[in-house]
Amino acid sequence: YQRRVRGCSKEEHCSKQTEEKREEIKFSHFGTPALTFDVLYRDQNVIAIDKPHGVHVHQPNSGFRVPPTAVCLPNLRDQLKQYVYPVHRLDCGADGVLLFALTKHAANSLCRQFVAGTIRKSYFAVVRGYTQDSGVIDIPLKKSKKNDKHKNQTQKKEVLVDDDDDDNDNDTHKNVFVEDHDNVKIETRYVTRQRIELPYSIDKRFKTCRFSVVEVFPTSGKFHQIRRHMMKISHPLIGDPDHGDSHQNRFFRTVLECPGLLLRAKTIEFEHPTMVGKRIKVECEW
Repeated sequence: YQRRVRGCSKEEHCSKQTEEKREEIKFSHFGTPALTFDVLYRDQNVIAIDKPHGVHVHQPNSGFRVPPTAVCLPNLRDQLKQYVYPVHRLDCGADGVLLFALTKHAANSLCRQFVAGTIRKSYFAVVRGYTQDSGVIDIPLKKSKKNDKHKNQTQKKEVLVDDDDDDNDNDTHKNVFVEDHDNVKIETRYVTRQRIELPYSIDKRFKTCRFSVVEVFPTSGKFHQIRRHMMKISHPLIGDPDHGDSHQNRFFRTVLECPGLLLRAKTIEFEHPTMVGKRIKVECEW
């Protein structure tokens, strides 16, 4: 009866039923996302979302399991009902633009761009004190003990790329390693966008407290580079538990009710994986 109503042959009817069955099987692997994200940019190859503060890109490699509501990767897959490829990382405490690939080809292209340093990124941060109008920080950074999993002078960074075809049901991963030499130039450029003075005495030596809003442009992607470089010039980020000022952090958390790391990924610019010569710039609100 359904075949007669649709006006198709028996073979066409069976073919449509098979396709519908495959779609049901394919989407049955995706559930209801525990967390949804604002999409800043999307096409057939890439997607950029606005990552919230306190959310991991994927489950940490340390073995410590975080709840599903605090991980981007599985929730974004459930939201899009398709597999995504993590090619970009943000600290759990940071928020803002986060880039994913939607195909293997796009993932490989973006990974190569990150390695070559052709992807441009900018961040907004709130730091202690009044910074100069602009500056360049090129102080060498030693290996962090937290991130020193690979020894010797040549360190291998691990980039997680899904080893799935678009119609593959296996949720496995392939580790893509790229060489990261310690003698690569590390540089952080910043521009002061705003200076703020509040009538609170955090330090007994001063009757007021001062802060700056800076736009930061890292030329490389070392572990906690922005946070460590700003600390090196005595302007630590507000909310940074590792390299920040505990008194300033407590003031923002308790008095201003502004907890967490005040670091936001503002923009990311990359060459489109399939459109040669076309650069895409994704920006989120500050």
